[in-house]
Amino acid sequence: HHTPDWCLPARGVRPATGSGPLGPLLGHTRAGVLRATRTGCSTLEAARLLDVTHPAVSQHLNVLRAAGLVTTVRRAGRSFHVATAEGRALLAAEDPPAV
Repeated sequence: HHTPDWCLPARGVRPATGSGPLGPLLGHTRAGVLRATRTGCSTLEAARLLDVTHPAVSQHLNVLRAAGLVTTVRRAGRSFHVATAEGRALLAAEDPPAV
């Protein structure tokens, strides 16, 4: 199994399954889904990254999309999910300040 580079966390970025401050706010799995969309990924790739079911990721994405934190684009029959500006701002607020 090969994970495309565009779905891997950037260097220095907390892994999608990390337990940052978003976990208590959104729930750890939903926060992980939001983190996975930082650079964009498909539903299946997020499910594999987080080790949760495809339907569970879909449900979390629906909530994040309704909250305006994620947008979804369909390409060649696949859904590609990316954090919106609001979602990225929330993720950035969780990152430690650069020293």
